[in-house]
Amino acid sequence: MKNMKNYILILLPILVLILYLNSSQIVSLANDVNNSEINDMINQGYVAKITSVKNDANAKLDTNSFENSNCANVSAISDFIDYKNRYTVCYEGNNKMYITIMNENLKPVKTLEIPKKYPLFGGVIGDRDGNYYIAWGQQDNNWKWKEDVSSDLENEKWDGVIGQGYMTWEGGVDTFAISKYTAEGNHVKTCPFKTTYYPEDNDSTETRVPFRAGNCAMAIQDDILICSYARLRYDGHQGSTVVCVNMESMTEYRGYIYHSSHSFDQRVLALKNGGALFASHSDGIPTRGFALSSIFILDEYSQNSYDMLPFHFYGEWGDNYTNASLGDIGEASTGYVLVAASAKSMEKNFSEESQNIFMQIIDNNTHVPVSLKNGTTRSGICMGQETTDTGILWLTNYKDGTFAVNPKMAVDENERIIVMWEKVRKGNNDDEFIQSYYMVISSTGEILQKATPMNKIQLCRFEEINYCQGYVYWSTADGTSKKITSHKMKIGELIKLNITNPKAPKKVKISAVKVKGKIKHDRLKISWKKVKGQYYQVQMSKKKNKGFKTIKGYTKNMTKFTKKKLKKGTKYYFRVRTYKIINGKKYYSKYSAVKGKKV
Repeated sequence: MKNMKNYILILLPILVLILYLNSSQIVSLANDVNNSEINDMINQGYVAKITSVKNDANAKLDTNSFENSNCANVSAISDFIDYKNRYTVCYEGNNKMYITIMNENLKPVKTLEIPKKYPLFGGVIGDRDGNYYIAWGQQDNNWKWKEDVSSDLENEKWDGVIGQGYMTWEGGVDTFAISKYTAEGNHVKTCPFKTTYYPEDNDSTETRVPFRAGNCAMAIQDDILICSYARLRYDGHQGSTVVCVNMESMTEYRGYIYHSSHSFDQRVLALKNGGALFASHSDGIPTRGFALSSIFILDEYSQNSYDMLPFHFYGEWGDNYTNASLGDIGEASTGYVLVAASAKSMEKNFSEESQNIFMQIIDNNTHVPVSLKNGTTRSGICMGQETTDTGILWLTNYKDGTFAVNPKMAVDENERIIVMWEKVRKGNNDDEFIQSYYMVISSTGEILQKATPMNKIQLCRFEEINYCQGYVYWSTADGTSKKITSHKMKIGELIKLNITNPKAPKKVKISAVKVKGKIKHDRLKISWKKVKGQYYQVQMSKKKNKGFKTIKGYTKNMTKFTKKKLKKGTKYYFRVRTYKIINGKKYYSKYSAVKGKKV
């Protein structure tokens, strides 16, 4: 009897494992598995294996919300890998900041509670000694203009006013600050910034409202904390600026001087050989496009900077809308890596196109894009000038209302470039999420791993992903409860979900096909009854029983469609079917009954 119990104890975990593997198959790709084998498995339905753990939080957060589709905003979650390679998640509550350190299983080890010093939160970063630095600020509502008559810049025109000097302002509060805390959460010192104007820079911190219509990016180079953030200036213009702090003394460091006008998103990267790389999603100076600048410090009062303008948008300075979103910047031996999403053309109708993911690598010596395998060029008009962008490797080719959004990127220790994004369908009100994907690309542009579905796990908007020792980390929250879900994905580890006989979607019924328009009778309006939770596909033919072609795919919220430019006197036939998407694959219902109408 005793032996029987031992056998049961031995067999029980084996039986559990067999039952688990019966519902899913995990494949961990060894180093000797070649790229074609990986991509064959993706073709067979394998998806990324992602560990997701939901933990309690102290506030309701929404990592998918955004104020404006053309601009970034500060993410609800700020995260990073700390000095002990631990994934760390930071967010704000009503009166406190929370910094949570995770273990390897994505469970909280410790949460620090830090009283808020300023109402507007920008981000958090950690140093190699375990200290934390919080960027935050507040709006200045007590400022006023004044004329600095002591300036020797005579007849300087500033904001439309000519005087015996230049116009400046008196600020009433510190609008931006960096605060340092120990590993235990004890406050060390705060370095505040009142608005100042440095004529030699032609710019300044000049911040009336921090983090307006943009983001807050942070990096550490040696003992200097670099922060690039969006702000509304006192003269009413929006743009980005950079402030730096000596982390030892917690005093302002006058280096890495960089700003961009109409800057809707920002990134900063500490370079391996010293210096920093900045990126701006820009609509003004220095260009209307994705602008990069590498800066190397000579001393505290001088620097070498190299501006790079690898990717432009159609239109004029100040048009604002760009139909693009900044992903991230990285560094490889072949150059600086830029990943973003944009309309493919630089033409007048760019605003009507789908956004797609692209990658460029910019040579860090010549400061121009390098030639990549399967790379292309694009030409058009930017700020009144004929412009050509080169070395563009398009990674997606979405169209017909589907967009690539929320691009992410990281470069691993083997110089593999990991690119992640979401695929959505644009609706009248909200984006309809379809799937998330990731790819792996070499530093010369070779596709090592094709687009891999991520089992419908969304990404965190406006926050960079974190790479550490083969894994990518990020966190999300849906705004419905005080919960944060942290995710951990090992690059190259796939899982096959056995989905057997999914239930067919419900059939749809066409309500009516009507002639539309009192003057122009060249169009027909098709309407159908809504089927909850399904997508729709509309087909048309000039014959009742054959020749149908798809003319539109619709989101869940649409129940009507108008077909224009039809031939007078011709009868057209329509049918509609529903479909649902499971792990990137479409499953269709039967077609509705055919209905026809003569124009």
